Amino acid sequence: MIPIFADKNSVHLGTWVQINNAEVIEMIGTSDFDFIVIDMEHGNIWLESVEHLIRAAENSNLYPIVRVPENNASLILKVLDLGAKGILVPHISSKEDAEKAVKAAKYSPLGERGSCPCIRAGRHMVENWSSFSRKSNEEVKVILLIEGEEGVANFHEIVTIPGVDAYMIGPFDLSVSLGVPGEVSHPLVEQKFKEVSEIIRKYNKELIGVDFSANESDIIYNLQKWRERGSRIFMTGIDKWIFSKAVKTTSSVINKLRGEIKA
Repeated sequence: MIPIFADKNSVHLGTWVQINNAEVIEMIGTSDFDFIVIDMEHGNIWLESVEHLIRAAENSNLYPIVRVPENNASLILKVLDLGAKGILVPHISSKEDAEKAVKAAKYSPLGERGSCPCIRAGRHMVENWSSFSRKSNEEVKVILLIEGEEGVANFHEIVTIPGVDAYMIGPFDLSVSLGVPGEVSHPLVEQKFKEVSEIIRKYNKELIGVDFSANESDIIYNLQKWRERGSRIFMTGIDKWIFSKAVKTTSSVINKLRGEIKA
């Protein structure tokens, strides 16, 4: 499994997982992706499935990050106990939100995560608790998702909270909050990206680039833009989107053939 946060000079690519099926993750693992974000906020993925999806990621050499549906200490605890290597916490709008997420993800003395040795992440009591809890505090990654105008306005405070490993801006939600829903390349959205990236550079933090393009040229163009903003870790596509595109491409060929037969 590639430690995507370890080498500051390496570039890594991930995608979103919303389909509740381990085989989808195995297919992603054969396609040179480095990590996945299992999305509990949208779709029907819940805790019973998260464990199996994390296991599929581990077996496919993919770094498993889980997007919890809310900034909730109990949910963060359960996801990390199941073995997630990182959590993506949504709807971060203030430094208090950031502090809450870090406290939930870290064991004492760095946080308030509940302690139990009988968990999958700790190999079900096989690991020494002291070494496991220390290693977990060092290795579990906390990623904050800034989705609205308020979060961007407060980002200069959010970025100062210790214990956060990376930040992500939600382009679609940000466009909605700015009054230009769905226009993720609108100048208003681009300006917010610029403001955040400048603060990220100032504090030498990680900014994960997010792209939802549907064709190769747009993907390359948008990831290059994120590279210019200072990103080296990128999210592109969603499993549903990738599958839908493949199905539509296939069906367009079939429909063309049907037309030729009728003619």
